[in-house]
Amino acid sequence: MRRRFRNNGLALVTLGLFLLFAVIMSITSNREYNQDQREHNESEVGFVEYLGTGDFKESLFENWESEFLQMGAYVLLTVFLRQKGSPESKKVDGEEAVDAEPDPGRAGRRGPCAGADWP
Repeated sequence: MRRRFRNNGLALVTLGLFLLFAVIMSITSNREYNQDQREHNESEVGFVEYLGTGDFKESLFENWESEFLQMGAYVLLTVFLRQKGSPESKKVDGEEAVDAEPDPGRAGRRGPCAGADWP
């Protein structure tokens, strides 16, 4: 179990945080939805019932759309643009090893770390 967490810690923590924030968002959205229902003299809905409403689905997918749009734009822009001093960016001046063409003589190896001793 410990080794599984060590090998998949990033995915597990990211999934856990995603679920935590989705629950928090759904609770606060339910409260806001019920307040709006009261203001319009309509009946309130319970939490589980709220999860089936269009309001919940709309707010959840609007958040996802916004995050994916931001991250997608950032990834695509980092391919073409550079920022001096940024660890995500290549150096502004000169060539880097990642810009070189692959060596055809290395094609027979299993991968970039072939022959390395890994624990």
